[in-house]
Amino acid sequence: MDNMNATVEAQIRACEARLYAAMLASDVAELDVLIADELLFAGPTGELATKAMDLELHRTGGTVFQELVPQDLAIRLLGEQVAIAFAKVFLRGSYLGNDFAGIFAICGFGGRGMMAGRLWGGLSVRSFEGACLTVGQRLSNNLRSIRRCSNLRSYRFA
Repeated sequence: MDNMNATVEAQIRACEARLYAAMLASDVAELDVLIADELLFAGPTGELATKAMDLELHRTGGTVFQELVPQDLAIRLLGEQVAIAFAKVFLRGSYLGNDFAGIFAICGFGGRGMMAGRLWGGLSVRSFEGACLTVGQRLSNNLRSIRRCSNLRSYRFA
């Protein structure tokens, strides 16, 4: 891994850690810094959310995380400007008064340039125990065709 890739890797890891801490604390000010104004996020129910909606849910207690434990993280860089982070995370909390707990696969998109270090979009999917592959295994199985036609660089974190 060259120095630029190592620098990008460290930046993404730091942003992920900041995002997880802000989500756990419902730190609306920090989330406002980390999330791009243009955010579109699809949650486990399939509903689309914007940055304003996400911040309001944290501000009002509509979204509350009691536990957030990252278990796996893989990064794909698409050229020099875009990064995709795939994470497997244990989450426990409540959403609009409904308690939840389980392992979720989360995919986030971000990049460099004007919105460097900010989350542009993403999705979250509930994983079912016993049928769940590690993030790295899912990436290997699902991105083979993309690897054939793209110059992706891969990073895997513990």
